[in-house]
Amino acid sequence: FTLTDKDSNRLYGFCRRYSATAGVNSVEVACILTRFCWYDAFSHLLDAVEDTATGAKGAYGVAALMKAVTAAGLPHPGQLLHIPVAGIHPSSHTLSIERPVNTSRCKYDRRLCVLFRSLVVSKIVMLFFLMLTERRIIIMSAHPSVLSDCAHALESLLYPFAWQHIYVPILVPKMIDYVCAPMPFLIGMHISML
Repeated sequence: FTLTDKDSNRLYGFCRRYSATAGVNSVEVACILTRFCWYDAFSHLLDAVEDTATGAKGAYGVAALMKAVTAAGLPHPGQLLHIPVAGIHPSSHTLSIERPVNTSRCKYDRRLCVLFRSLVVSKIVMLFFLMLTERRIIIMSAHPSVLSDCAHALESLLYPFAWQHIYVPILVPKMIDYVCAPMPFLIGMHISML
């Protein structure tokens, strides 16, 4: 998900829901909030968080893992960050996360695949044109993950430009009034909100 403040600065949230080992119906959610839209890097980190949380160490292992990640700092663009996780992660001694070279977004990733599987090329070109001409755009799907991935992929196609207007990858029902805004927007809406 993406949060945008009054100065158009974005805060990206990467979340993972998993079943905890503590109880039969116990579900936990790990969420990373960051100013960096590094989908692949944070997805890989959340894989490690899930593996650690569902292992023998549980929540204590996740806390130790995140402490190790925080202490490691940021690598230079294109470089791997090697984090020692022996005794923390159930099956690995080192966690390697690559910082993207192109931090401005557009490169091959899973979100672009979702976009091109969801829409025909002519519709993607039309959406690209609408974004360049700063129009109001609503994308709809029955799956929140598709909405989020398609919104992020569309935004990444603008590189080297950036979408400077209202950007809500998944609109919650309480914010439905946003679709009446007179300014340009890119909004993802669940099909049930029609």
